Amino acid sequence: MGYCGFGMQKWIYTQKARRPFSKDRKPAGDSIETHYENDFFENRSTLKSEKHIITSEDSEKASRRLRLKFIDLNEFLIFKKFTIGIIILIAISLTIVIIRNSMSSIENNKNINKAMALNSFNIAMKNYENGEYEAAYGKFKTAINLDPNLFSAYHGLVLTYGQLCNENEAFCFETLKIIKQIKKKFPDKDISDLIEIESQIEMKYKINSR
Repeated sequence: MGYCGFGMQKWIYTQKARRPFSKDRKPAGDSIETHYENDFFENRSTLKSEKHIITSEDSEKASRRLRLKFIDLNEFLIFKKFTIGIIILIAISLTIVIIRNSMSSIENNKNINKAMALNSFNIAMKNYENGEYEAAYGKFKTAINLDPNLFSAYHGLVLTYGQLCNENEAFCFETLKIIKQIKKKFPDKDISDLIEIESQIEMKYKINSR
């Protein structure tokens, strides 16, 4: 057992020839894969044999890391809320500025329209005094369109309609309509002269209707 016919053991005649200047010889069948497998099993057995024991220092470090994470998370949430609050404040401020600007522009437009209405009313009164009733009629209408609350423009329009009513009956009907509109729109104004014109027109149509 273990010897061949030449009286040598098996490991002697199966070993490989030594390389020049090398100190050891590798027996036959011993390859790099075999060494890797041996190292793997040795390391595995070493890891199994070593058992890591969790100490109080390890748990304290873990709890410290956890507290730091919670602190970072709270700081992030606070920063996020602060940023959102600033954005909301900026949006509200911009909205207020836009509303104020729009209101001021509307107010400016109203003031401009009132000034233009007064100018048109003054021109209409000059036309009325000069007997230019058709021109006065157009200017009074323009003044009312620019400023619907200008009572004097309504009053002058009725007077102008009263003059044109003598030449064209269609203006008489328009005069009655404007007087009714003035009664509803300006209930506190003194329109006794306009009511007199209204009664004269109504009497005229009663006479014509006979």
